[in-house]
Amino acid sequence: MSFAQALLDAMEKKLDDNNNSDSDLLSTYLGSALKLCTASKEARRYCRLKILPPLVAADVARRPDEGDSLRNKIVRVMMSPAFSKDLASEFMFVLCKRSVSRLIKYTGLGHSAGLLANCGLLGHINLPKSASDSEDSETEEYKAVEDSEEQKEYEAMKLVDAMNKLMNTGQFFVELNSRASQQSFLLTSVVKPGTIGEDGRPKAVGHVLELVKDVPDEEPASDSE
Repeated sequence: MSFAQALLDAMEKKLDDNNNSDSDLLSTYLGSALKLCTASKEARRYCRLKILPPLVAADVARRPDEGDSLRNKIVRVMMSPAFSKDLASEFMFVLCKRSVSRLIKYTGLGHSAGLLANCGLLGHINLPKSASDSEDSETEEYKAVEDSEEQKEYEAMKLVDAMNKLMNTGQFFVELNSRASQQSFLLTSVVKPGTIGEDGRPKAVGHVLELVKDVPDEEPASDSE
């Protein structure tokens, strides 16, 4: 895999060149890596090991675009105004074997939302992840500090309450806490809560209850369990 490694080395060197981050050369590197990994399973596996190694506890404590790893640098391109951001997003999606949950895990929902919306895949973000999404992408150390389902549900309900205040008053202040970080936001009426339409793309809602109307009820435990 000497060619793949040489391509990654050249790409990283260009990513480190802050003065020319939007050059045609960076797009060429990303486009070449995308085509190579799409055409060759071996090349994709090699690049995935180099760019997306199994996550550790430290990865939970910081944003995907913070750090000096090749993954961090590519994620920063995904959120830049550069033309190459679309190539960077698609390249990461291919490395994640086009798994929505894996892409979000490695790049964050905010960084991947644009690609998922364009592909009509936003409706897949709440689907249960497969075993393969965890078996080669998480270390035991990472699993030990990852938020529990109860913590995620608690934070989600806080966000729903904040959205309700936004729709009623035009603005609100919300503080979100998790094991990974503590963040505070002041949102105004320029933000409109939305849900996912039948085409997999976001659409505005008129009431906060529309956000949960399609969520299935939990099935009661069977007598045999």
